[in-house]
Amino acid sequence: MKKYIFTLLGAASMALLTVGCQKNLTIEMPGPDPLEEKVLLGEPSIVDAETGEQLFSTTYYDGTVDLNVTLPSKESTIELLPYDEETYSKVLGALKKKDPFGQYTILPEGNATLALKDGADATHKVIEATLTGIEELPYSIYNLPVLVKIDDQVVAHFIKVPLMGAFVPLSEENKKPLPTVEGYTEPIKMVAYVETNDWDPRNIANFVLKDSKLPVFDMIVCFAANMNYDLTNQRRVLFFNSELQPIVNNPDVFIKPIRDRGIKLIMDILPNHHGVGYHNFQSYEEALDFASQLKYWSEKAGIDGWDVDEEYAEYHKLPDLRYKEQSGLWFLRALRETLPNTLITHYEYNSPFRADRTDETGKTAADYIDYGWTDYGVPGPSTIGIPNNRFGNKSIQASYNQLSRGASTARSILNEKMQCLMIFNMTVTKDNCDSFAAQLSEITQVFYGEDCIYSGPHFIGPKGK
Repeated sequence: MKKYIFTLLGAASMALLTVGCQKNLTIEMPGPDPLEEKVLLGEPSIVDAETGEQLFSTTYYDGTVDLNVTLPSKESTIELLPYDEETYSKVLGALKKKDPFGQYTILPEGNATLALKDGADATHKVIEATLTGIEELPYSIYNLPVLVKIDDQVVAHFIKVPLMGAFVPLSEENKKPLPTVEGYTEPIKMVAYVETNDWDPRNIANFVLKDSKLPVFDMIVCFAANMNYDLTNQRRVLFFNSELQPIVNNPDVFIKPIRDRGIKLIMDILPNHHGVGYHNFQSYEEALDFASQLKYWSEKAGIDGWDVDEEYAEYHKLPDLRYKEQSGLWFLRALRETLPNTLITHYEYNSPFRADRTDETGKTAADYIDYGWTDYGVPGPSTIGIPNNRFGNKSIQASYNQLSRGASTARSILNEKMQCLMIFNMTVTKDNCDSFAAQLSEITQVFYGEDCIYSGPHFIGPKGK
């Protein structure tokens, strides 16, 4: 039997606030109580007793977290302040400076008790935080604020308790069920594109099969990074807009929870009206330069793969960069040689590749591409030679209500011995996640013989939903 895993992302993480040091982090705390003093982030007055971590550490279930407190002197006084919504709200501004993408739901008072105890000597104390009933709480990311007054300073230490849902990570040992149709040796791969301008991709990772708790989606594609052109330096540059940049800059927050489920995080690369795309790399060396930028972000952010998407290039804007027959193949070869273990996927719409075109090494585009899929509703096999066991047709545009025919699409996929189904733009909110799970169940019953459920907290995306 597979083990159900309750994963808590960075659980028991601490953000420390204290007075009198880093002026750029100072905020005024209103009110006639100890929090009216200035509260700052950063001094190591409280650390996790087990890990020694000042800011972030991990705990998972019910239990005790001991926090070591160092006092300035033997004469110092220490007071444990109330643990409630009012005092918590007064330090949120400082917490958000340290953890701007965190969730700020206070842990219910009934699930924690705090006790102040003597430490090793007169300048040391121990705060014992006992957490109970954690697994019975609704999925969310909770904070337990530990607020202490030391002399005339207020020190706040936050224990973060994220309840991220019940799931079993996808792996070679834990695969989704095979289709009941003969001829399949691997489970169907489901792929979701997320419009990161509007939505948080972590929500898609919370769809799991009801019984096995395996994630429904094997790949989540962030739509989209861009291929821009730097006219001054005459080179292509990988560009992330203001909604996508925080995701790649904070992989522990946004990408790790997805990868912890065994889901592959793919980044779509879309031309961006700059006059460059996959048709007009002028040399293999130019393609290699661009691929080196992808390598940097793969390693920095933990990106598992890159999706080739040929749209919006507007080649007329740079007429001197002419079409090159080998252009797209140069890019695929450069990417594969630069990142030999990365996934290369392809949205087969307006494709820059041809089935009968080979590069200098004798390889076709299909030799480099791991998986591909068609535009919405398009039937038939790959037009560039990707075999059916790495391809999917009749992709679904969820925001066009195409999920309503999900079951018939899934049966068609199996009848044609395809391997993938892509779904674009599931606009998941706190209110409709169960409705989406019910619609996905029409598909997962065909592919895996299980219903789909939503298991995890809801994350508010840039659109505010």
